[in-house]
Amino acid sequence: MFGRSDVVKKWRDLATNLNMEYKEGEAGLRELFEKMSHLQMSSFSAPEIENLEKAMDSPLVLALLGTLFPGAITGSYRDYSVIISHTQNKRGDRSYPAVHIALFHQQPLDLQFSVKSQGFLDGILERLMRNRYIQLDDPDLDPLVIVQGEDQHQIQLWLTASPPRNALLNLYNHDNRFEVNHQGQMWHSPDGRTITSDVAFNILDLLADMADALNNSF
Repeated sequence: MFGRSDVVKKWRDLATNLNMEYKEGEAGLRELFEKMSHLQMSSFSAPEIENLEKAMDSPLVLALLGTLFPGAITGSYRDYSVIISHTQNKRGDRSYPAVHIALFHQQPLDLQFSVKSQGFLDGILERLMRNRYIQLDDPDLDPLVIVQGEDQHQIQLWLTASPPRNALLNLYNHDNRFEVNHQGQMWHSPDGRTITSDVAFNILDLLADMADALNNSF
C-alpha cells in the first residue's frame, strides 16, 4: 500500500522517464480540468466535470482539493498532447484508484463519434436500441465495440477503412479499457495508483497509432 509521498515520488519518476512534467496538487488539478472538460468520456462524466467547474470558481475549495489530488503528468508524445492522471474505477457502489491516460488530436475531427468497449449489457442494448448505436458490419469489430455518432454512413466507411480498423483492433484486442472519440482517445488502468514506464509507453503508442490512423484517413 503506497502513501501519498510514495505515490508522488513514483509519479515524478514516471514523468521524468516519459520526458514530461509532473504537476502536483492544485496545478495538476487545473491542468486536468482544462483538458478533460474538452474530452468528454465515461471516466469523467458531465456531472463530475460540472462539479469540478464549480470548484474552480472557489479558491478555498480548489486549494482544499489540491491538497488531496496527487497530481497529473502533462506533455506531448509523437506530437500529440497528453495528460496522465488519477481516476476511479467504479464497480457497484465502490470505487478503486486507477490511472488514466488521455491523448488528444491536434485539432478535433470534423466527424463526431465515440467508440468504447462493448460489455455484455451493451450487446443486449445494442440489439434492442439499434437507433442509438452504429453497426459497422465488421465481424471482428462489432463484437468488441459500441459506436455512436450522427452520420452513420460516413462513420461506417471511416472506421472500417484499413488504417482506423487495424488501429481499433489493436486497441480492443489489447484490453477493453480504451475509449476513442473525435477529440482524442483514452485508457484507464486496472486498479492501482501507479503504472510503470513500460506500460505507459506501450499505451501511448497504441493511442498515438489510433490518432495517426484517424487523422491520416479523414
